Amino acid sequence: MISKEQKITNTRLRSSYLSSVISMSLVLFLLGIAGLFLINAKQITDYFRDSIYIDVYLSDGLKESDISQFRKQIDVAPYTRETKYISKEDAAKNFEKQLGKDFLAILDGNPLPESIEVWISATHSSIDSIGIIQQQLESMPQVQSVKYEKSVLSLVNTNIRKVNLIMAVFILLLLFVSIVLINYTIRLSVYAKRFAIHTMKLVGATQGFISKPFLLQSVVRGIISALIAIVILHGTIYALQSEFSGILEFADIETMLILLLEILVLGIGINFVSTYFAVRKYIRLDFDKLYY
Repeated sequence: MISKEQKITNTRLRSSYLSSVISMSLVLFLLGIAGLFLINAKQITDYFRDSIYIDVYLSDGLKESDISQFRKQIDVAPYTRETKYISKEDAAKNFEKQLGKDFLAILDGNPLPESIEVWISATHSSIDSIGIIQQQLESMPQVQSVKYEKSVLSLVNTNIRKVNLIMAVFILLLLFVSIVLINYTIRLSVYAKRFAIHTMKLVGATQGFISKPFLLQSVVRGIISALIAIVILHGTIYALQSEFSGILEFADIETMLILLLEILVLGIGINFVSTYFAVRKYIRLDFDKLYY
């Protein structure tokens, strides 16, 4: 028959186990939120990079077939995301919208050249890359000149670097805090069983034999904590997408699955490593020091 003291001890152990699982779930959930921020920061970065384009002004006297062939040549270039042809008439209409009046009325003809807007892919949107692209295009006989907003491009790249740096520091700091919190929680859990560890050591149990049940329990605890965190994270994503539909767009399914798998691996990995070192500490500890 189980004594009252034993019941109290079992209740405390279950309470300790439950609290450790809940606390680790919340920490892993915060890591998942940080991962979402990182994914969306990359999407925002790619969005701004994809909004960069250059104007390629064509030489006078080009035939329609020459322009079409030249545009196809640009379309297949590795730096091109998409292109848009601007005829003389379209250029005049755009210029008229900017001025607010018909400037062609005072001129004998349309002096504006034909052009091609080249939208640059995110991988080639740095200042150095666009400078090289400009040189390449201006060396072609079909091109009169190449223009782009250098100040805007510089501002975009500077802000992107700042955002990436801030996000990297935030993720590393959160990861560090998470590891410390999980490690502390597990140490408390193992501390509650320090006398049981010492008893097994006295009867001749090896370090591997003593550690095995703790490590297996840590894996189970890591899986449960990660699954709880994943469920909460999934619910949060669903709520945000329902509330801010069209504003917040999260990553594709494949990327999300990778994020959820990383949460699972982190949950198991941090639990396993922390438990291993905590158990190892109390196995080596002298009996007199178990009370401190």
